[in-house]
Amino acid sequence: MTPQREALNIVLDLLKKEKNFKVMPSALPKAGGISAEITGSEVRSRSLNLQHGIANLTVLFLCKDKDHITACDTLYEIGNYLDRLGEVRGETVQITAASIGSGAGLVGKEGDFYIYSMIAKIGIYF
Repeated sequence: MTPQREALNIVLDLLKKEKNFKVMPSALPKAGGISAEITGSEVRSRSLNLQHGIANLTVLFLCKDKDHITACDTLYEIGNYLDRLGEVRGETVQITAASIGSGAGLVGKEGDFYIYSMIAKIGIYF
């Protein structure tokens, strides 16, 4: 497993354990729910021996719900949680910080569902 994928899994596990949000690491479910996908990664630096790196992951969160306030507030709650997230150690990666790059915003409507998006930045050391 890549450090990037491990870091995303750590965040999703924490959201499930501490906030009771089941976030799918794949496409947005047809029947509604929350998804998160890595949409970019920027390596900020490497150690002199090239064994360790520091990177920022860009993660797109989507929420699909029949109630637009619920969809929006769900992403705000996830964003507030990530803004307070400190360092978290995994097996091969350490999350150094998390922040919101773009707050929750309406993407559109699909049938009876509203879809909102939010972009998070997750700093990792691996």
